[in-house]
Amino acid sequence: MPCKGLRGLVTSRSLADSAREGPELQQRWRQQVASQLRRRVANGPRPLAAITYLVRGRVEDGLVDIRHLNFIALHDKMQEDGSSIIRCAGYSAASVPWGLKIGGPDDCKFDKNLAISPGPAARGARFDVLNGELLSLALNLDQVLERHSRYPHLPRRQQLRWPKLWAAFATDVASRIEFAGPELEHAHRRNECAAIPPLAGTAAGFALFPLAYVSHAWRQILAIFADLSTIPKRQVISLEPNARNLRGYEDAVEFDLVGSCFPLAAAARRRTSSRRFATAALAS
Repeated sequence: MPCKGLRGLVTSRSLADSAREGPELQQRWRQQVASQLRRRVANGPRPLAAITYLVRGRVEDGLVDIRHLNFIALHDKMQEDGSSIIRCAGYSAASVPWGLKIGGPDDCKFDKNLAISPGPAARGARFDVLNGELLSLALNLDQVLERHSRYPHLPRRQQLRWPKLWAAFATDVASRIEFAGPELEHAHRRNECAAIPPLAGTAAGFALFPLAYVSHAWRQILAIFADLSTIPKRQVISLEPNARNLRGYEDAVEFDLVGSCFPLAAAARRRTSSRRFATAALAS
């Protein structure tokens, strides 16, 4: 499946607004990233990742259709030639027979390197300053990682938290839906409620059930909603070797914030060395 790209990912600012912000963002990039590249190369990749989300649609009562939700991950990545990149990648989510799939190569919206100087109408691994909101978001995430790397006492997690997910059914179907699955059995073992009612009065009249308990009825699910109030806007996690904890399963969610269909790694390998790359960035 071809990459879907950046089209429609960030729409809340006009092109004119982004053009005015371009020089300011380039200057911010020079001060925050380029001026620090030599030190960062010497210290090695930060063993952390920052994750946030972007919403491209309406949020009602904290709920958003997962088709309008994207997750953004930023972390340092060591290349085969010894150079390090600041990888920032965005992923969409899609319903699958076992629940929800977040990320992976087919759902990678972009894969960029914040260590490369951004430019107007830039493509590939370089950030486009005309997409100011996306570049600003990446700089904010990088700033969060830098703060956490300098101050180890700041909180970080070992595993990602995902929002609580609700499966939407037509009201005439909802009365026939039965809860099942290993997640429900686990809840019973923890002595939690045996009967969990639908979340009533939201999502345009749909009946909503916890996705983890009804994913077996995937053919009848009309939509999946994420409750954004159940996760922080930004998460910082301690990154395992090879970013292992950016892939995995949790309840009815399969996630992969590592896989990509973009040739970022190939572009990075063309650099002769991390030090020469840092010098070129400082001179830009």
